[in-house]
Amino acid sequence: MYGTATQWLYENLAGIQPLEPGYQRIAFRPTVPTGLAHAEATYDSVRGKISSSWTKSASGLTMEVTVPPNATGVVYFPGTDESSVTVGGGTNAKFVGKEGGRLVYNLDSGSCRFTAAGR
Repeated sequence: MYGTATQWLYENLAGIQPLEPGYQRIAFRPTVPTGLAHAEATYDSVRGKISSSWTKSASGLTMEVTVPPNATGVVYFPGTDESSVTVGGGTNAKFVGKEGGRLVYNLDSGSCRFTAAGR
């Protein structure tokens, strides 16, 4: 029973979801509920450290992710307007489309930050 709650925290609240065996490809699709301002999680996979964190405030929403070496990621950032999102960090992030009220970005290994004002 307790493992199920922990799994929900990692896979839903922090949004870390393996898309391929061994975390070769990772989805970052966090749930950002009303009334909660911050969540973060780190997982030590066979490829290295995976992390996801998001912070919601009056000024906006910020999400930071880390993809380990020899892996790739897909970020599903809440929003519908690509021009309202600032992407920064040491990894390549490529906008690839929209899906269900989220903006979708492909990532190489490394860390990346996504920021949108007024969320």
